[in-house]
Amino acid sequence: MKDFSINRLKQTPFEVDSIKRSADIVIGDLSGYEIISKGKNIKTRVPEYLYQLILPTDSNYYILFGTTNDMSEVSINEIKKAAETF
Repeated sequence: MKDFSINRLKQTPFEVDSIKRSADIVIGDLSGYEIISKGKNIKTRVPEYLYQLILPTDSNYYILFGTTNDMSEVSINEIKKAAETF
């Protein structure tokens, strides 16, 4: 799941500079993988925090993705909290 998640993150319109945290996660009855990284918007070059959560099911998967240019980690933690309510 880790490699798949990293590959999906590379398909976003962001240049990933570094992965700050990544871990297995369980939400409800779904086991998945989350990544918090720093990167830049490809078009604007603005630095942003990126949050990606992938939750596979038997036949497909969900991707929850959020970004913020608040580099203090406050907003990215709010995005993480919101994703955990899925």
